[in-house]
Amino acid sequence: MMNRNVKDNKNTIIVVVVLLTLIISVVVLGILNYKNITERRSLQENDMFLVTAANYTHTVTKTDILLMNPKIVSANYRDNIRTFTGIPLAKIFDFLDINTANVNTVLITSLDGFTTILNIDEALDVDNTFVVFEEDGTGLGTREEGGQGPYLVIIVNDPFPNRWTKYLMEITLQ
Repeated sequence: MMNRNVKDNKNTIIVVVVLLTLIISVVVLGILNYKNITERRSLQENDMFLVTAANYTHTVTKTDILLMNPKIVSANYRDNIRTFTGIPLAKIFDFLDINTANVNTVLITSLDGFTTILNIDEALDVDNTFVVFEEDGTGLGTREEGGQGPYLVIIVNDPFPNRWTKYLMEITLQ
């Protein structure tokens, strides 16, 4: 009987230690993630996104986008042709003077963590991949406003919009 109590006490101690470890981990990760979320929301609120290449991160502003001479592009969204205003992704890389020679993939990440992966040829196709900020001449709105922006990445040649990325936060070249 005494052995059973000792064994029960050991199991209880193990469970308590595991639970405390999990609780501490959740709190620490929550604190770290809060800072990240706060920074990302600030980007969204200020109409900015990040482009990371070769261990350097560029901040792209709405002023930068307007300096690149946005164009109107049409894309099929679930059998409806929609009209957007934006910039080819390749033009953003040129504007930032990013060398894409050794890049194989481009990750596009949204505020909510959704990530799309493009091969470099798709990303550099000036008639295919765009960062847009307006639909039919109206801003895309933020997530909190029920919108898709302030920036949305569209892939014109995709028959389905599964890889379109709303709430654009970061573009990472690898």
